[in-house]
Amino acid sequence: MDRLTWVLSNHITHRLAIWGGPLVPLLLVAEHPRSGGTWLAHMLADYLQIPFPKYRRLPTSFEAVVHTHLSYSPRLRKAVFVKRDGRDLVVSAYFKVLQGLRSDARDAPLADKQRMRYPSLSGATGELADTRARMPGFIREWWRRPPGCPENWGDYSTTWLNHRGNVVVTSYEALRADCLSELRRMIASLRSNAIDERRLVEVVARHSFASQTGRCPGEEDTRSNKRKGIVGDWRNYFTPAAAEEFQRLAGRALIDLGYEPDDAWVSSCGVRYDR
Repeated sequence: MDRLTWVLSNHITHRLAIWGGPLVPLLLVAEHPRSGGTWLAHMLADYLQIPFPKYRRLPTSFEAVVHTHLSYSPRLRKAVFVKRDGRDLVVSAYFKVLQGLRSDARDAPLADKQRMRYPSLSGATGELADTRARMPGFIREWWRRPPGCPENWGDYSTTWLNHRGNVVVTSYEALRADCLSELRRMIASLRSNAIDERRLVEVVARHSFASQTGRCPGEEDTRSNKRKGIVGDWRNYFTPAAAEEFQRLAGRALIDLGYEPDDAWVSSCGVRYDR
């Protein structure tokens, strides 16, 4: 019941952001799950000094940052969209679902639902060879029923990206490459006030991967929601079969979202089996 209440509250909050106008000054941070939206929402809320309420059982109707996976609406006053390479995203989703399956004692009904949605993970160990073998099947399941999102990665991301008039667009890759500059650019688009550089630097440092986890980016912890924190990790897990499956489903979106110029990446995709 708690989960159902939270989901309903999230939907109502999203509608308030769409229909409330200036009376409900919510800043939506939208993403396809596992794109870094929660990380960005925390940083924006910290810098702007406004709440970022999570898992509320009542809709948010006050000034706040709101994280969402729900679809774009042209009635939004202002929103931020975080895009991410779908290949990295599906790998992150794989380990997130696997983590949930291992925690079934705490939420057995949810784990059972995930097993039905993603049968390719039945008996999965998380080991490198096992993950590579299962990845093509998981890509198909993830595309058909992405966890926590009403649309597949391509449709969802393309829709948000095509409406830049009231949407500030960023990417997980840009935030990882130069978080300070990217956050500065976004805040300048969202607020007319002069940037407080000292606060900005403190916010970025406070929410860095190392500060949040005690690990350097690339140091993996499969039990953590912040598993690895790097760009391009898909290359460690994509076999040629996985690349072909992803290209079949999402090849057009990879080009439209600026991650590949064409489909040549499929033929050059390989993995190092000596790891």
